[in-house]
Amino acid sequence: MSVLTRHQAPALAPDIAPDIDIRPAPAAPALPRLPALPTRADYLRARRLAWTVRWGLVDQMPPLRPSALLEQTRRLLQTWGWAQTGWVMGTDEGLCIAGGLHVLTTVGQATSLQVSEAETYLQRAIGTAQHYSHWNETAGRAWPEVSTALTTASRTAWKEGR
Repeated sequence: MSVLTRHQAPALAPDIAPDIDIRPAPAAPALPRLPALPTRADYLRARRLAWTVRWGLVDQMPPLRPSALLEQTRRLLQTWGWAQTGWVMGTDEGLCIAGGLHVLTTVGQATSLQVSEAETYLQRAIGTAQHYSHWNETAGRAWPEVSTALTTASRTAWKEGR
């Protein structure tokens, strides 16, 4: 009886491997067309005129669904820049995840209800009990991780019809 080492096993693998039906992964669903990203000037204008929307003096666009809101947040952070902690308006330091959601809420692309639901999907995508804003600020966190979490949350919400 001979003993196989791990270096000998790959040569034998084709003879003993079962037939496996390999199918391509299903394509990710396409998200709906998103509105244009707000500029910093849009944000400042919306902050100054927020009371006109609350009093119904200005028409407001319909809020984004949670899946679209998460994707729009990812695009906003990619365009304006991602910051690990906080954000400062008027500089090029970028936004954290909460700052991105705040900007989209301020310019009228989301309401607190959509943000709350989007936060739930984001929390599930992160997979920890730690709040997403604290997760964002964890030392060593990088933009690719944040982008992946937002994309995963967005796709999950879209698959669930939200």
